[in-house]
Amino acid sequence: MKKTLSLVLAGFLLSLIPARPMIAQGPPDEAADRNNPAMMAKFAGTISPEDLKAHLTFLASDELEGRETATRGQRVAAKYIAAQFGRLGLKPPVIENGQYSYLQTFLLESASVKSARISLSPKSEYSLMKDFFAFNRGAFAQDLKGDLVFAGYGIGEEKYNNIGNTLLSGKIAVVLSGEPVGADGNYLLTGTTEPSEWSTELRKKRNYLQEKGAIAMLTILKKEDFDRYINSRWVKRLVEGSSLGLAADKTDPPIPMIYLSEEMGLELFKKNKMKLDDVRKSLNQYALVPEQGFKGASFSMTVESEVKEVESHNVLGLLEGTGDSKDIILVTAHYDHLGISGDDIYNGADDDGSGTVTVLELAEAFTLAAQNGYRPNRSILFMCVSGEEKGLLGSEYYTEHPVFPLENTICDLNIDMIGRVDKQHESNENYVYVIGSDRLSSELHEINESANKDFTRLTLDYTYNSEDDPNRFYYRSDHYNFAKHNIPVIFYFTGVHDDYHKPTDTVEKIRFGKMTTIGELVFMVAWKVANHDHRIVVDKTPAEE
Repeated sequence: MKKTLSLVLAGFLLSLIPARPMIAQGPPDEAADRNNPAMMAKFAGTISPEDLKAHLTFLASDELEGRETATRGQRVAAKYIAAQFGRLGLKPPVIENGQYSYLQTFLLESASVKSARISLSPKSEYSLMKDFFAFNRGAFAQDLKGDLVFAGYGIGEEKYNNIGNTLLSGKIAVVLSGEPVGADGNYLLTGTTEPSEWSTELRKKRNYLQEKGAIAMLTILKKEDFDRYINSRWVKRLVEGSSLGLAADKTDPPIPMIYLSEEMGLELFKKNKMKLDDVRKSLNQYALVPEQGFKGASFSMTVESEVKEVESHNVLGLLEGTGDSKDIILVTAHYDHLGISGDDIYNGADDDGSGTVTVLELAEAFTLAAQNGYRPNRSILFMCVSGEEKGLLGSEYYTEHPVFPLENTICDLNIDMIGRVDKQHESNENYVYVIGSDRLSSELHEINESANKDFTRLTLDYTYNSEDDPNRFYYRSDHYNFAKHNIPVIFYFTGVHDDYHKPTDTVEKIRFGKMTTIGELVFMVAWKVANHDHRIVVDKTPAEE
């Protein structure tokens, strides 16, 4: 019944999207006409708030159940997007089972934890979601046993290295959360009263300890932090739900990260006649950590989990260019979201329904241009990916199994959350955060600047483009998987808001007018790159996470 209702609703909403009239024909093969500002503005102007709303009303409806990766809702969304590409006459570029398709299918490994318990000694046993938790993929993949070694804060920077000469190879590293605090009360890594962003700090520690040979990282959280996380609906979803990863991803997985309560930390130090507060104070004075094993407690974690393979899909539609060039301009957004938790549906209207429907409107605008004799010189690949919320999985799969060679992909314009206004811009909704535009190509950055100056005149905010951005947004959406391969990118984003990753991220809160303007900017940039007299130059080195 639900499936039938979804298709009926989709058909009704399709009927609300008017057919676009043919725009006055112009000479199809004159480059000067393709770069005529008035003609560019005409086709960009076909992106409309009404069409954006019609698409989003379906994709972010309760019927699609939050579009969680590898679920019914995600599959319905994929079929809807593919139907739109078909309606526009885009070429299906994927070959599956000997036939052309809009869907690129990929396998994921789904792991769910049935139970887990930790023993620190024969008399001390601890329970999942009461005394400890973990939610990175692989944390509960198998039983874990080993010797414990205290590694201070686990910070790898030489200036603040609290590990000293401790040998971690084959050991389980125990670290304190956070970072050292100086005599002035400022955190030493940031130099301010604000600590490093939590997930960034933890990834850096894990990567450093893994390089040193550790087989797992146990992080002792302060009581107030542990209580906050353990009672967080977000943490409960990640712990109690299934985790996903690419089924073929078997090489060099990250080591498990497990988070312990302060009570467990006190127990560990007590067995070694140490006080946790005294250890923190000592570390804040830059004292190096002596080689310290926890001799009073042997660590073991026993888990029961279920692992199975599931399918997901990227959706691709190709608008072929007129020239002989094999160059591809890529326009992306992720269409998956968080699904259902209890009675709550996470509709994901902004994250990233807003980007997905903008890709659909961009595809239509370029199709209209092609139908009216202004087909771009270079091809444009419109791609909506899934698995972003599970770790950028769909875009990672595409870069590992590209439909078109990555060396032919000259840039990726990625759209993720452009339908809302953050607290920093409440007085001016006509803005967009631009991230990554100058990381690899000065020329791409200049094209984006000039397109905005000549047409849309948005406020371009580069706050999150800083390499020191503690939020690390550059690494947190699908464009990064292309940047890793030296492909220039621009990430268009309007910031987080109170409804981010909550069931309250719904359609009625979307500002379709500002979405339209941002869509027009992306159109102008894609048009300019597609019709540029040369391939944009890569003149910078990609940054690594």
